[in-house]
Amino acid sequence: MSAIRKRKTSKGKFQRDLIERHGSGNLSVATHREEQDVDDFGQPIYQKMTLYYFKDVHCATWLNGTGWEFEVTQESIDLENALLDGIE
Repeated sequence: MSAIRKRKTSKGKFQRDLIERHGSGNLSVATHREEQDVDDFGQPIYQKMTLYYFKDVHCATWLNGTGWEFEVTQESIDLENALLDGIE
């Protein structure tokens, strides 16, 4: 998945822009901790990222002052809905 937009921005401004583009009723947010490395004692080092979903399709990520937006097509929405229907 390639970003269609990448920019340095505050988290608040990034969220406001996403809401303006997608509408607040269609947008959901989740946090994710991803292991990035291990420290000198062998303990994992995690990074916390914020993931944004438009109609259950991953549309953006914000991490450490940078926001990435991804293209969401009707085809990707339909595919996600079909996958979710198969789980239920």
